[in-house]
Amino acid sequence: MLAAQDTTSLNYSTHRRTEGLGPINTRADGAQGLKLHDTLAFTPEGRVLGILDAERWAREDTAAGTKSPRGEGIEGTEALRWLTSHTQASRIQALIPGTRVVSVADREADILELFARGRQHPHAADFLVRANRSRQRRVVVGEDAPLLWGHLEAQPVVAEQTLKTPGKGGRKARLTTLSVCHAPVTLAPPKGYRGPALSLWAVHALETDPPAEGRLTLPVDERKGARLDDECGIDR
Repeated sequence: MLAAQDTTSLNYSTHRRTEGLGPINTRADGAQGLKLHDTLAFTPEGRVLGILDAERWAREDTAAGTKSPRGEGIEGTEALRWLTSHTQASRIQALIPGTRVVSVADREADILELFARGRQHPHAADFLVRANRSRQRRVVVGEDAPLLWGHLEAQPVVAEQTLKTPGKGGRKARLTTLSVCHAPVTLAPPKGYRGPALSLWAVHALETDPPAEGRLTLPVDERKGARLDDECGIDR
């Protein structure tokens, strides 16, 4: 079962008499409303099962982001919502031990503390998180620490898969062929991170332009594991 989580903004700027709202954009455009983070469960075939979790809040004028002081972790920040959703997915995992539950999130959830703390749950659901290239992750390989992306691009291609890329705006729908490689990686802790290095599985699915990336906590078994996105109907 896939438990996909994401955040959206509810814009109530035209409801000028409504109280309890806050800024919803990072730019000073004056937009007011609420933030909503929900988790939708569905099967690998795409059948919607329902909403597992939903959290809404109003930002304060000084809290228009997810950053926390260096070394203080994600407590008290908006980033905690990703862990809250994973915790709910883990509770569902405990109720259905015969079914694999995978918490799916976009690149904003690429947080080492989230991976580490998520594993502490006694029935932890797995993670499928899109990697954030801007975070310059480094992997531990012997005495070297190359960037994650370069390390993955050096791995052999284990599979090719074709996806249908939907049209958007002036872009037509098309078939996209991706080359897939993967590797177990140990991510070097960044400066200010108090936890140890973290071992994960990384999958790199690359088209010449644009690329599509994802990171797994699941062991990858050659073609079968590397095709998880395709089997679950996840489009990049």
